Amino acid sequence: MIREDRQSTNRTGAFLIAALVCLLVSTTLAVAAIRSAVVAQRELRIQKQRLQTEFLLGAAIARAAHKVNTSGEYAGETWIPSELVQTWPLAEADITVKPIEDSNELEVHVTARLSTISDNRTNMQSYRTQRSYKFTLSASPTLESSEDANSK
Repeated sequence: MIREDRQSTNRTGAFLIAALVCLLVSTTLAVAAIRSAVVAQRELRIQKQRLQTEFLLGAAIARAAHKVNTSGEYAGETWIPSELVQTWPLAEADITVKPIEDSNELEVHVTARLSTISDNRTNMQSYRTQRSYKFTLSASPTLESSEDANSK
């Protein structure tokens, strides 16, 4: 009888140890899966922000080219698109236009910046992206009015 009690106690202890090992393995797998999901979500957010910065840079380049072609005195600006301000607290493009010496061309430098926070506080959840592009444009000659062109 003592042998039977001891055998059942050993079996109960073995089952308890096996259950604890299974619980430990399943908890480890669950933590690894959650950690992987968090990392994937963060990478997706960063990729989205990089892509949005590229779109902002493209729009700023088009804006700069249009402004240079329509206004001979355009020297640049800091453009803050109102459509992006609700989603991105810092969404701006710096456009600088400078004449190139001894040339009839203009150097245009565009820098687009995007961030989830608007100041320089250190925040682990914040990620700031910046893209730049530099190009030259011919300084457009002053356009004749349509009346002057028709009279010639």
